[in-house]
Amino acid sequence: MRTGTADVLGVSLRQRLTPADLLGRMNATFRFLLTGSMAVAAAAASRPRTCAGGP
Repeated sequence: MRTGTADVLGVSLRQRLTPADLLGRMNATFRFLLTGSMAVAAAAASRPRTCAGGP
């Protein structure tokens, strides 16, 4: 529950501080960065342990 609340509050704060004509760009940028980082993390997690120096 706390994470969901923090997400809503973070988005609300960003939208309040961002000028109206830049809201679409700000939301698109955050969505791109968050989904992009999840894809990179998933790809990195699926790599074999040998890349990290494992056996």
